[in-house]
Order: sequence, then structure tokens, then C-alpha cells
Amino acid sequence: MKRGLIFSVVLLLFLSMFVGCSFQNTIRERFANGGPTGMVVLDDIEQVELIDDIEVDDELSELDSLSEDLELIDPVNNKVDADLIVKEGELVRLKLNYDDPDGDRVKFTFGPPLDENGEWQTGKGDSGLYEVDVEANDGSATVSKKFRILVDSLNHPPVLEDILDVVVEEGEIVEITSVFSDPENDDVTVTYSGWMTTSSYTTGFNDAGVHKVTVTVSDGMNVVKKDAKVVVNDVNRAPVLKQMSDIQMEEGDRLELRPVALDPDGDKLTLSFSLPLNSNGVWQSKTGDAGVYDLTVSVSDGDLSDEKTIKLSVGSANDAPMIEEISTITVKEGDTVTLMPKVTDPENEEMTITYSGWMTSDAKETGYDDAGVHKVVVTVSDGQNTVSQEVKVVVENVNRAPVFEIVN
Repeated sequence: MKRGLIFSVVLLLFLSMFVGCSFQNTIRERFANGGPTGMVVLDDIEQVELIDDIEVDDELSELDSLSEDLELIDPVNNKVDADLIVKEGELVRLKLNYDDPDGDRVKFTFGPPLDENGEWQTGKGDSGLYEVDVEANDGSATVSKKFRILVDSLNHPPVLEDILDVVVEEGEIVEITSVFSDPENDDVTVTYSGWMTTSSYTTGFNDAGVHKVTVTVSDGMNVVKKDAKVVVNDVNRAPVLKQMSDIQMEEGDRLELRPVALDPDGDKLTLSFSLPLNSNGVWQSKTGDAGVYDLTVSVSDGDLSDEKTIKLSVGSANDAPMIEEISTITVKEGDTVTLMPKVTDPENEEMTITYSGWMTSDAKETGYDDAGVHKVVVTVSDGQNTVSQEVKVVVENVNRAPVFEIVN
């Protein structure tokens, strides 16, 4: 019983020295073909023998020299939480020689990826951190220990620098610039995923917000990814007021203007109208409002605006007076020209008649110098509407007999 206990203690100390040093908390890992790899490697090693012909005897003090004979990478100094670091393609071989205090035969069992002989021929694609169980059994007592093997990839991943944030306005082009390199100068491919699938994108007016784009660099074996933040600021677009046609109406009519306005951003819009329209685009005309008006309609989203101007023609509700056709008047020199226009008003309103041109009243006595054709304008007004007619007056020349006297 005592000998078995001593054997267990010795074997436990042996395996503790076999593992090497205390583990570190930080593991630097890379990913090759989906598996983790480290940055520290062993150079020019064709095979690794962790324990080579080490004799274990009853004196525990002799175990102090055991670590000097182990071909292990110090995980503390190399900043890697592994007991052994090899490259892809190297052979890992564990040889264990032992003495049992009781003379019992000890059987060692190795967990995967080691085979039953404690060996493992690594190959391409085996990069990663492996935890191996090593178990010693003398037929009665069993002691086990975990052993970590870090297989470093022969191909190191590309290096992708941090990507600066990109800030643009709606409608502008987003350009993602990625700076990368490959330790082995391998050809690399760059792909984009997330909000963008290429390095360049022309934003639209619905793209405002914060977006994430993942940039992936691969050398065919290793993949590196980094995220880029793209900020697209909202751009306000002006509302659009549809063009309106000119309007005609009569005095006394009611006008309700209903313009159509659209905002590309869906903003709330406010309409405004020039006089004589009220704030709702309504005008009740009345007698005396006849005339031509320029109506201006404006629309605003609170920041930007648009406006249109149309013409409003308001006809008079009072019908104009009427003048019957006046025939050409013919007189001789010395006669009196008399104009007697016949005028009527549909509303029987009081009318005024005026004359202009060759005559300024309804009658004119011709002289002997008035021979010729003359024009007279007759104008009639009811106070609101005015009509005019041109009259032709012909004055014929009159030959007067000579006058003489005899002076003797």
C-alpha cells in the first residue's frame, strides 16, 4: 500500500514536470480552415520527443533535473498557453521510460490526436490548440494529466488594418478603403457583406442611418474579418408643387383653389396663398372685382419650399352697353354734322356718351376748309363697362362763286 502511494506521488510529480510550466490565461489564436492556431512556432524540427530515456527512481529529489531534459516550449516566455508548439507537417512523438517503485508494469494511454504509441504526424490543415489526455496505470492505480499541443499553421493569415468610419450624405457615394497585406505575399481576395456587397455604393434617399459592412480578406486558407461603420446623414429634399392652369371666372363666383403638392421625404407640408385668396385658398368674388389677378401658391416642409404663379381673370357680371351700327355721314362744307347714336344697356343702367377724334360733341358745323374724310369715336359707358364705335364723316367740297366789285 505504501509503495503504491509513493508511486502515485512520484508519477504525479513526474507528469507535472512533464507538462512544463504553469498555463497562461491568454491564448493568441488564429483561424485556419476553421481551427485555432498560435503565433509561436518551433523551427527546423522533424520530430519532437518529449521524454527520451528518462529513468525514474525512488529518490524524488532527482525529479528536479527532469525539466532540463524535456524538449518543450516555455508557455510563459512565449506567451502561449500550450506545453508544446509545432508547425503543420511536423511529427509529435512522446516516449516515456519509467520505473515503478513496486516494480509494477505501467501502461500509458494517449488521447487523440496521439496514437497508441504517443505519436502524431501533423499535416496541412491541422493547425489549432489540442488538449491531450495522458494516462498512466500500474494495474491498480491510475494517474492522468492533460497536455496541450499547439500546431501552428505554415500559412499565416492576412493582416487587415482597422477600417475608418465612413460618413456621407444621402445621394453620395460610399467608398470603403481597406488596407491589408499577407505575410507570405499570397494572393488575397476581398469580399464585402452586410449593408454593402462591394467596396462602393451610391446611397439613395432612404438610406439614412448607421450601417455595418463586414470586410473579409482571405488567402485561400486563412480568413480575417473586420467591420466598418457607415453613417449616412439624412438630406432634406424640397417639396414639389404641381403646375396649375390659369383660371377664368365671373364676378360673384366662388373660387376654391386645391393645389397638389408632394414631398419626396414624406414630410408634413404647409400651403400658403396670395391675395385675394384666404389662408385656405378660397375667395368669394363680388360685383366690382372684375379684373386680372396674379395668384401665387407656396408649399413648405418647414425648411425648403416651392411656389407657382397663375393668372385669374374675373369677368364683370354687368353686361356692357351696346351701340347700333352708325353709318357713314356725308355733308357739304358749311353744313352741320349731327351724330345721334342709338345706345342701349341690358340692365337699363344710366349711360354716358362721349366723342373724340374729329368731333368732341354730337354736333359740328363745318367750314369751307373741312372738306375730306374724318373719324369720330363714339364711346358709351354704364359706369362699369365701356364700348366704343368709330364713325366716318365725309365733308364734300363746295365751290363758292367769285366775288368782285368795280371801282372807277
